[in-house]
Amino acid sequence: MADLISIIVPVYNVEKYLDQCIESIINQTYKELEIFLIEDGSPDNCGSICDSWAKKDDRIKVFHVDNGGSARARNIGLLHAKGKYVGFVDADDFLMPSMYEILYKLAINSSAEITECGYYKVTSDVMHNSLNNLEGKTIRTFNTAEALLENVRDTVVQQVVWNKLYLKRIIGNTFFTEGKYIDDEFWTYKIIGSAKKIVSTTEKLYCYRQQEASMMHQSFSLRRMDALEAKLQRLKYLEQRFPSIVSEAKCNLYFTCIYLQQMALKDVNKKEQIVMRKKIKNCLNSFCMEKSDLKCIDNKQRIWFWVSRLSFIGTCRIRNILKIGF
Repeated sequence: MADLISIIVPVYNVEKYLDQCIESIINQTYKELEIFLIEDGSPDNCGSICDSWAKKDDRIKVFHVDNGGSARARNIGLLHAKGKYVGFVDADDFLMPSMYEILYKLAINSSAEITECGYYKVTSDVMHNSLNNLEGKTIRTFNTAEALLENVRDTVVQQVVWNKLYLKRIIGNTFFTEGKYIDDEFWTYKIIGSAKKIVSTTEKLYCYRQQEASMMHQSFSLRRMDALEAKLQRLKYLEQRFPSIVSEAKCNLYFTCIYLQQMALKDVNKKEQIVMRKKIKNCLNSFCMEKSDLKCIDNKQRIWFWVSRLSFIGTCRIRNILKIGF
């Protein structure tokens, strides 16, 4: 008998896309699913849409909760999940029909605790039958340290949670940090650190919708500073458990500080710039960049690093003028 997979879907203010999302889940070629729709106090008709689907498919369980954000919604799903495996879907996205069958078979055949797939970036009106992955596929296997290194480099095994299938046992009691702008950055690296084997396929099976109104496409704001906190926590985690990756993590965090300062200069008002500058300065003061850490970056980045040590703000202004880094 096939193993049960628990699919957790936070639902908030996405009534235009919710039917397509749910339909793509219930029509998966892998049928042993329990589907949690966590309706997060949505102000539109998402609640009634969820209830309507629950009447059509008894695998669907709906929770109506006061608005608390996607992290809290995901945590509610994790508390109730009975599956051997867990997957997450954002309610404005949708899946290719065989996504979970492919990820499950990869997990079983390779004894991997985490499997992940590639994804399409799609526009509002795209349907799955109009997408064709003609690039072929590459399957790569990583041990824990290798996967964490890829996570730091943001190449594969990225921090996004929705293109992956997780063995629930390795999640344990590791819940999402609530109240954060990008909650997956506080969570994913810990789960990767609990897995002995991670398998990634480039086959595109998840459809990530690009819409201007979404959280990730809103104008830059103070909330984006959560990325510094998340990456600083990741650095401390790696220092304790995976010291071979620490130099990469330091460089990644340093250039994240540069990027965020660039965005602050470009997109926020003077008052918020002061707050953001203080947060960035505090972050930079909380870890020490050594000359030996620079071995993991290329010559151009090293030049920018040394220039920034002369004038951090000045370097960010120059990079903005040259349109470098964004």
